[in-house]
Amino acid sequence: MTTLSDQTTSDPHDTRGLTATHRVMIGVVIGIALLTGAGFWAYRGSVVFTELVDLALAYCF
Repeated sequence: MTTLSDQTTSDPHDTRGLTATHRVMIGVVIGIALLTGAGFWAYRGSVVFTELVDLALAYCF
């Protein structure tokens, strides 16, 4: 006899059918989208973005 708990804990690493490769690919796509958005925002001449970069560089150096 199979109980509900037996079915839910059969494979703890199975995340809705996503393998580690799929998760990495999704992360890369999201990263590229964020970098493209930030680059476009910077290209449009955002003063806020420029100030944030200046603050980050001043903090690092």
